[in-house]
Amino acid sequence: MQLFLGEAPIPLLSAADYGKVKAAILQGEDTCLETRRRRFRQFRYQEAEGPREAYSRLQELCHRWLEPQSRTTEQILELLILEQFLTILPEEMQSWVWERGPETGAQAVALTEGFQVGQPEAGLWEQQVRIF
Repeated sequence: MQLFLGEAPIPLLSAADYGKVKAAILQGEDTCLETRRRRFRQFRYQEAEGPREAYSRLQELCHRWLEPQSRTTEQILELLILEQFLTILPEEMQSWVWERGPETGAQAVALTEGFQVGQPEAGLWEQQVRIF
């Protein structure tokens, strides 16, 4: 079955394709969160026209990243602790874990433990962590 928009057919997605599209959208959300985090963390005083604007911009960037209007205190703390945990990891481990985009401390810890055991096994940890 196909739908038509004007004269061009629009193919319907199979269940497998739907899963891929959904994963890509969710990954996009993760990327967006990471982008907002980086904007907050990489902001420099020189980008503003004085201390009031710098402070105001930091407030704005922080709110965009942490979204306090839609997240609980616990969720915000989880983001901050996760970021700090990833920051203190040894450089090679840090890069490897960041690339896998853990969303929780438990996922980051599992990935880190998997990395310590060996990267092939860490892939299994990654799959197990993402299931939960």
